[in-house]
Amino acid sequence: MLIFPKMREPDDFGAGHFGASRGSRTHNGVDFTAEAGSACYSVTDGVVTKFGYPYADDLSYRYVEVTYDGVARFRYFYVDPHEDLEIGDTVYQGLYLGTVQDVAAKYETEDKKMNNHIHFEVIEKGRYVDPVDALWWAGGPNLHKLGLVPV
Repeated sequence: MLIFPKMREPDDFGAGHFGASRGSRTHNGVDFTAEAGSACYSVTDGVVTKFGYPYADDLSYRYVEVTYDGVARFRYFYVDPHEDLEIGDTVYQGLYLGTVQDVAAKYETEDKKMNNHIHFEVIEKGRYVDPVDALWWAGGPNLHKLGLVPV
């Protein structure tokens, strides 16, 4: 059984729910609180299709993309991929993907604090969809019913 952390609480940099305001844009994913150095596990079966970099100006931060059923791309941001994980690997729900990175350190100042987190997003047929809904139709738990995300 997978254990999900709670959604990132609002902090000086915003809220963690899908569609949250980000100034001139909206948040394309869900942020789950996670301590730097902790493990990140796949929430669905699929194939590793990409190791990416969320910031063009800082290649120390990474993400792992797992494609489910050839249709939906599940992306785990601020996760350093496990050294044995390779593009094309088949993964299963609960498989270790990598280590949570310290994204809060990138943004925090003396005046502003960020809650460390994994940014989790899903792209289906070229558009961002609410990861909480996508998780449920991909065979994962209903996070609304578990009380981990707002209804």
